[in-house]
Amino acid sequence: MTCWSTQFHLPTEAFVHGTVFDLNNFRGAQGVIESGKILLQDLDTDDIKFKPELGKISQSHRQWLQCEESRGVVDHPVAITDTLMTTFAALTYPLHFIDFETATPALPFHMGRRPYEQILFQFSHHWIEQAGRIAHVSQHLDSRPGVFPNFITVRALSRVLGDDDGSVIHWWTHERTVLKAVRAQLLASTDAPVDRDQLITFIDSLVGADGSTGRLIDLGQHVTHPSLFLPGTKGSSSIKKVLPALLTHSRRLQERYRQPTYGAKGGIHSLNFRDQTWVKFDTEGRVLDPYSLLSGRFNDPALDALEDADENRPAIADGGYAMVAYSLLQSELLPPDDRAELQKQLLRYCELDTLAMVMAFEGLQDQIEIAA
Repeated sequence: MTCWSTQFHLPTEAFVHGTVFDLNNFRGAQGVIESGKILLQDLDTDDIKFKPELGKISQSHRQWLQCEESRGVVDHPVAITDTLMTTFAALTYPLHFIDFETATPALPFHMGRRPYEQILFQFSHHWIEQAGRIAHVSQHLDSRPGVFPNFITVRALSRVLGDDDGSVIHWWTHERTVLKAVRAQLLASTDAPVDRDQLITFIDSLVGADGSTGRLIDLGQHVTHPSLFLPGTKGSSSIKKVLPALLTHSRRLQERYRQPTYGAKGGIHSLNFRDQTWVKFDTEGRVLDPYSLLSGRFNDPALDALEDADENRPAIADGGYAMVAYSLLQSELLPPDDRAELQKQLLRYCELDTLAMVMAFEGLQDQIEIAA
């Protein structure tokens, strides 16, 4: 920062509201810098080639909103509510919110598997009923050393999603990509389970087949990213950025989750938390990131940078800690107490991932109601 301050003859505090390097997915930084601009607040529409698109927030529009935020012009959510309303109206209840934890180890953990092959070892599952009741209803974790978990995990998922035709909501592309990888593994397996055809049919019902769209709804990529801009996210639609921002701007979410009712009797049912408060504030009155409230999270300084990964690498951004935990759990030398603690952390972490989607869904509903 000192170098940039010297180069552009600006005090270091001038950079606090962002530079061209903070623009989401911006490819024109070099040209803008050569024109003598570095601060977001100095950019104009020509610098980012602003091109609005009907019915969505285009990429250049998102970048321009970041510039307007740096000037204090935009300090509230910007939503394309018609698009949100159309998407929400097409959903089928009950709504299922799922998140996967996976690993792609360079050295396979399991006999007969390949390097960097997809391993699906965990899922979490919240739902919202038509009447509005929210619950964490199921979860699965198979971290047994030497046991290839993919087919077991998909079978467990089919048991909890197979009783209705409700929409299955995930965030960005990871879950869809993993399911397709497991489908390919089932087809290629020389030792396939007896229910291979049923598992493939179930996967097809989620990801789509023969021209059908399937039950999966990508709330991040296909709903939030083109329909919502949130100050404080640097234009990102990563759930790790969206959740704290929505909590900051939604009184409904603050009122619901600032009480210790998550996992409490008469509150929202949870499988891993008791009397949990998710909305807390720092000394300056800012909403704390709920992920920072998880205690005993898989501490590894080498993984800190993973939290800054953007939505183009969601599996890394959202699951880096889980991948390390799973790797540790594959050692038969891991002491039982350490194994139990890691499994507990994995279950809590994955549950918060699906709860984050539930909160995001509620926050999007808020935006629709505000505009109505």
